[in-house]
Amino acid sequence: EIASKAEFIAIKSMPKVGIFFWASWHEPSKRGGQMDLVWNKLSEIHSKSDELSFYKIEAEILPEISETFGIESVPTFVLLSHGTVKEKIEGADPPTLTKKVKDFISSCDLSNNAESENSLNERLEKLVKMDKVVLFMKGSPESPQCGFSRKIVAILNNSKIKFSHFDILEDDEVRQGLKSFSNWPTYPQLYVKGELIGGIDIVQEMEAEGNLSKAIGAED
Repeated sequence: EIASKAEFIAIKSMPKVGIFFWASWHEPSKRGGQMDLVWNKLSEIHSKSDELSFYKIEAEILPEISETFGIESVPTFVLLSHGTVKEKIEGADPPTLTKKVKDFISSCDLSNNAESENSLNERLEKLVKMDKVVLFMKGSPESPQCGFSRKIVAILNNSKIKFSHFDILEDDEVRQGLKSFSNWPTYPQLYVKGELIGGIDIVQEMEAEGNLSKAIGAED
């Protein structure tokens, strides 16, 4: 139960917040009433895994907050994400409330996943451009952790091609994300100026044709 404006300010900008505006004189929304019990049950189901933080405000006790959300009747339920109203449900309708809460949680999760994916792609974009030639491999050039990584390091060294490396075994997010980012499912992966050259087969083929250094630009 939120009992003051200060308490409200402390929680309003959380990622996922649900607020139940109620009144003691309203049978369905008062303590022990139908909607109070429904809200408590939803809280029991969803708050354990931090899916949504559930709160109650007695509308007439904190009128300033009620006016902020345009509360004209009880019960009214407001669903917030980082301080922005995403959903407002008015009336004593348990099925509608239950569905709206579930939909809100799902939409926030999708939004968070999209933000996370965008953040990862930005990171991968920087990694593939961290040097002119970048090798994503298992292990390090001094201690490769798979045969293909060992072979490609040997080819680059023999061709006197300078390169930076990234050990995918040290970061599973990069290891999995780069497969989608590059549309290339295996490692090692060789990048030049941010562009994917390919894996061990392509690099071996380029070496056999004698044009590896020229293709990578080592002769520029």
